[in-house]
Amino acid sequence: CDIECSTNITAWLQTLHANPNENPSDNSNNNSDNSSNDGGDLNTDDAINENEAILLSRLYKASMNLNSIVPKQNWINLVKDNGKNGLASAMDKMMTEESFYQRVKEIYAPTLQKAGQPIDAYVRTFEGEIKWYNNFDDKGQIRFARDASWASLNDSAIELVRYVVENNKPFTEILTADYFILNYYGARWLNMLDQATFTEIDDSEYSDLPYSTKEYKKFRSPVVPIAGVLTTSAFLEKYPTSGGNVNRHRSYHVYKMFLDTDILEISGSRVVADDIVVEHPTMTSSACTGCHVVMDPISSTFRHWQRGAERYDTYTEARWDQSSILEPGFNGELMPEDEQAPLQWLAPKIANDTRFAVATVKTLFEEITGHKVLLAPAGNAEVLDYQRYEYQQQVIANLADDFIASNHNFKSLVKALLQSEYFNGENYVGGTARLLPADRFERKLLATTNDNAFSGSKNLLSSNIYQGEQPNGIMTLIQQYTASYIACESIQKDLKKQYSDRLLLPHYRTSDVLMNEDGSVNSQTHNNIKENIKTLMWVLWGRSVNITDPEVIDLYETYLGFVESGVSDWTNPRADVPCRYTDPESGKYIAYDQEYKLRAWVAVLNLMIDDYRYLYE
Repeated sequence: CDIECSTNITAWLQTLHANPNENPSDNSNNNSDNSSNDGGDLNTDDAINENEAILLSRLYKASMNLNSIVPKQNWINLVKDNGKNGLASAMDKMMTEESFYQRVKEIYAPTLQKAGQPIDAYVRTFEGEIKWYNNFDDKGQIRFARDASWASLNDSAIELVRYVVENNKPFTEILTADYFILNYYGARWLNMLDQATFTEIDDSEYSDLPYSTKEYKKFRSPVVPIAGVLTTSAFLEKYPTSGGNVNRHRSYHVYKMFLDTDILEISGSRVVADDIVVEHPTMTSSACTGCHVVMDPISSTFRHWQRGAERYDTYTEARWDQSSILEPGFNGELMPEDEQAPLQWLAPKIANDTRFAVATVKTLFEEITGHKVLLAPAGNAEVLDYQRYEYQQQVIANLADDFIASNHNFKSLVKALLQSEYFNGENYVGGTARLLPADRFERKLLATTNDNAFSGSKNLLSSNIYQGEQPNGIMTLIQQYTASYIACESIQKDLKKQYSDRLLLPHYRTSDVLMNEDGSVNSQTHNNIKENIKTLMWVLWGRSVNITDPEVIDLYETYLGFVESGVSDWTNPRADVPCRYTDPESGKYIAYDQEYKLRAWVAVLNLMIDDYRYLYE
């Protein structure tokens, strides 16, 4: 049975044998500490029941997806005290964190962020000062101001998305906003500084540029009508056009991004030579109009914007002829002839179209749940493929309806996806095994191991190398190297902290001995080993268990096996230099590891990082 076969069997079994624990009760009977301190301590003195364990695993998965952190203590307490309702409240809190807004930008960056130098024509359109940063004498200052200015325009679309989400505005405002979101340097470039005041920072690199590159504010243009992301430098330059294309490239991406429509998927046959012998075939030939009657009206709403990002106040002054393309409009409605701002006319019509809500759901669907949006099955597909597709389409439609009903509240949609059966691996849809992409993998390393350095080889986790749904040979080596290198350094950083501040081994004591002088087992030390394993299973894998859990016992025995092998086979009593630490209890520098206790923990951590439960979501 291959992968497809086993996937089908799993889905079938789940429809017959629903997991009774898939829908935990709304309330938890366990009491817990109401402390609001961060740190993600599960409070190892409390027994964890199965219902609570499921909810905590969902909490961990949501926290890693949205924030790339181990859940905060007050989030854990909410779940322990209030069950499913507490989990919902914790999700709300996750979506007020700065890391969540960075995650939102990360989701939209592939389609709405560009790199490189913005086009001068765009700056000129807004009556800005071309290359204002060259006014400085110092080359370093010129470079700093230039890079900050470029980043402001290149990030202008995703910063608008972030602003709309952070301020709980209807998500439709990413299209209908009549304002920019710029930092000081972008506003200076476009000559808009008179509209806002930026906060001066004390530790600025240059005294005459005392402004953060990360502080963004709202600006309106007195010379150009703004239509959300559609008039940002990022969108216009990422999707350029030409005299032959006449803004159709931009129309194609508007449909694909915001209207859940791929023009290239519209049914019909390929155009042949005879179809284009007529004048203006895109307007008159039946072989062409099937697509162009949909695409061209939106293309024409961009008629003021040319090439990369230059704009003409009167489109008749444009560099190319507009007579061979349909008039501006949308969904069969023509734009009024006296409309001077076509994109501002278009934006609310797109935003209020049901397809905008569906497109937004689909943009978030795989990012949040890990499940791909299924394509319509081919004619010879199996019945199960049709069932899966139709079921998913219904779920997406329901999510879109709820999104609209919430006044396009983005956070409500994210929360609905987090509570969906797709995110939680319930029932018919099954679970996922998505390899963490490079950026999120690196953030998880930092959050869970105190470290994400790679000894001068940090580029190993570049998305140019570490990418794809399944690891290739090079990626597997990167995973193994990561686990072996970070295990030692992260434990060293952890053990030099006070016990209450430790993330990985809060129950490890340098003075602990495995055996008493009389040859008996030191029960406290062995219990501490199990407690540390329980902690590691939570921090690294998101599994909340009791110390009697079979997997805890298995890892406990693995640890003891490492100790035994090390003591009998390893002649060097000294720990590797990166693993040595100053003990907070005694103040002594710990370099020796005669009993192999320290190095055994390094081995266990290595094992647990190089594990699918850590590497996959």
